Amino acid sequence: MLIAQTCTADSSYWIDSSCYEKNADFAKTIAESMEMASGAASKNQANEANMKYIAGWIFNMKAWSDAEQVQKNYEIRGIMKGIGGITAKSDLKDASIRIYCDNDQRWQLDGDRPDTPVDKQNANQSPQNQWWVDKTNGFRTKGIPGCHRTGDDADAGSTVVSRTDPKADYGLSYDATMLRPRSVISLCDVSLVPMDGSFPIYTVGEAIAFNRGKITGYKVGKFEAVVSFTLLHELTHCLPWDLLDIKPAYGWTNVIYNPKPFKNSDNYAFYGLFSKLLDNNYNLAGDVAGARAGYIEKLQS
Repeated sequence: MLIAQTCTADSSYWIDSSCYEKNADFAKTIAESMEMASGAASKNQANEANMKYIAGWIFNMKAWSDAEQVQKNYEIRGIMKGIGGITAKSDLKDASIRIYCDNDQRWQLDGDRPDTPVDKQNANQSPQNQWWVDKTNGFRTKGIPGCHRTGDDADAGSTVVSRTDPKADYGLSYDATMLRPRSVISLCDVSLVPMDGSFPIYTVGEAIAFNRGKITGYKVGKFEAVVSFTLLHELTHCLPWDLLDIKPAYGWTNVIYNPKPFKNSDNYAFYGLFSKLLDNNYNLAGDVAGARAGYIEKLQS
């Protein structure tokens, strides 16, 4: 029995005000992320063959026997069904998944004891060896928080997951019965405030409308910058699903050749994306070369 199917009944989310400050309609973003997940889990019979074709590419189904494919599909859809079924909470303390758009501003360098030698002080360590704290959610971790990274290391989003031991709650600024385990997602300005001056696109629906509903010949990678795609990717990192970024982790080419496609988050994000594209009558190219390159074509009637 899947962990996703036995544990997701209590999975819930809370959205920080920073997300609504970036986009007043942010609720539509998480709604689409969940819709992509639940859609991938329960496509109707008309699209069943198309989703099977897409899963064949994304999860390398040809490497498995017919019986194994049935089991793998069951597991994949169990994860997607769980993500699609998370419920909203109005209070951070009641939510197992917390979502921020503050560019990790709540993360601060940890302080030192008064008697810490100068050369051992946290501020004097190399960035990868510095300790950072998120006192709102009770986290302490080594290394630069995801949204603080720059250049080629810059993240569109990042997720931190708690341990189950209450003693792991670090520096909480209030006395609270924090849910354990819990996951905290940060959506970074890399995706919310594009550096090239363009405006961010929060949903796949917006992206399709922006292109006047005509995306035949586009590559699916064009949708990686859509915020709902990034959010779905980050949701797969959350407990109880706990998927990983397995190098090479990102992008269509790395997805279809990933050594562990059933454990890699981007594979599930692309799978959910295609459920949304199918809803808009678009599919992965039917020829091998086109599919390998990630081209999109109009769904054949």
